[in-house]
Amino acid sequence: MEKQLNHDVPKEILEQLRKWRVNWFFANFSHYIVGIVGILCSTIAATSFDPFPFFTNIAGVVSAVCFGILGFAKPKENYNKFVRAWRKLDAAKLKYKYGEINITELLDTVDSCHSLMNEIEASSENPFLRENFSNGPKKSPI
Repeated sequence: MEKQLNHDVPKEILEQLRKWRVNWFFANFSHYIVGIVGILCSTIAATSFDPFPFFTNIAGVVSAVCFGILGFAKPKENYNKFVRAWRKLDAAKLKYKYGEINITELLDTVDSCHSLMNEIEASSENPFLRENFSNGPKKSPI
């Protein structure tokens, strides 16, 4: 027997999903666009024959800015953070919509998604955390 829809997903959950989707889409899109522009500009700047040296200089500056953005803003890490949370909450949304989980479990998933995003941010910002907590806290040798 097929289960019927029995729950309307709260609008706050749908809004959160929309925001995360916009964020992961923009982060992924900007990662590739800025990266491609940076590669093209660095290639132009590295050419040995250039009838327009001014453009070569500009291309070098644009390339440096692009790779600075990739290194500082880290759009790929932002993409990973938002897409993982979005996927987890989207799956829970469907389970809730079809009656597989209740509202408490759905809200717990929201909390879990926020924790996941915080963990990803913390581990990407601090190499010590990434090394020591990637598989859970390590036991002290003492």
